[in-house]
Amino acid sequence: MILNLSKKTLFFFIVTILNFNLTAQGPQKDTTNYSKYSNFNIEMGTVLIYSSITLNYESENVLQSNIHFLKFEFGGGLWAASMFNSNQGFLTNANAIYLYGENAHHFEANLGAAIHFSKKNGSDEVTYQNTIPNLFLGYRYQKKGEKMMFKAGIGAIKLFQIGIGYSIE
Repeated sequence: MILNLSKKTLFFFIVTILNFNLTAQGPQKDTTNYSKYSNFNIEMGTVLIYSSITLNYESENVLQSNIHFLKFEFGGGLWAASMFNSNQGFLTNANAIYLYGENAHHFEANLGAAIHFSKKNGSDEVTYQNTIPNLFLGYRYQKKGEKMMFKAGIGAIKLFQIGIGYSIE
């Protein structure tokens, strides 16, 4: 009887230790707030007569409090416009980005400028077209522990805008 009780106690002890080790060593959930890190993102926007797609680098937070973040963004891409005549080219842009929010949900406001260039038909000559303001008001989603970021909103020149990005440490 004592031997039988010892086997039961030993069995219970081994099962408890194994269960504790298996659950204690399980994968830990990443709770890093990657929105504070820099990222690369692709943004697309249109207002029917003007469209653009850009690849951007967004800096780490320059200023930060609990729910307020300030970053800078630099990038370049392609644009096309057609109102009276069709034109297309490439652009470079620079923006200041303000983020407000906690956890995964942020209000985003961007203010900056985009410099547009184009090539004349049949020529390699690059011509300056114009500089236009970049304005964006929208929503950014980036869950803690995940490096993917999504944003959507409205803006000046590009009325409807969406973007997707990936944070880097």
